Amino acid sequence: MERSIGVMKSVWNSKILAPAGTFSQGAAALRAGADALYAGLPGFNARRMVDSGLSTMEDYLGLLAYTREQGAEFHCAVNILLKDSEIGKVMKAVTAVVEAGADIFIVQDYGLLLLLLKEFPGINIHASTQFAVDGSHGFAFLENLGVKGVIL
Repeated sequence: MERSIGVMKSVWNSKILAPAGTFSQGAAALRAGADALYAGLPGFNARRMVDSGLSTMEDYLGLLAYTREQGAEFHCAVNILLKDSEIGKVMKAVTAVVEAGADIFIVQDYGLLLLLLKEFPGINIHASTQFAVDGSHGFAFLENLGVKGVIL
């Protein structure tokens, strides 16, 4: 279904995007028919204070690999504001996730957004709900930056 939203045209493509706080939750969601999983990058996501079964990069990359083996998409959430002192660590982790084949990166931080677009041309970035986009001008602004989706 094609629809016009302010200055943007949109084609609605529905898919089931399920959260994966642990490997077993992700596997269950895929068995139940999820088209894609999202999981927070260890230490750099809005749920980082919650005890997660994906607290190490090894566990995280294992879930990413399993998801891709099942033919599903993997969305990496880096949905927090970052301190300058965290940029090196997050870029090292994101590089590993890019190399492992993540499909989409969900971000909140404008600085990280611009850095990812510069370092990884063609990267598929979606703006997190924390961007607080609430109108067509916000959508157009992010689209002009290179953002390919907005989570409402």
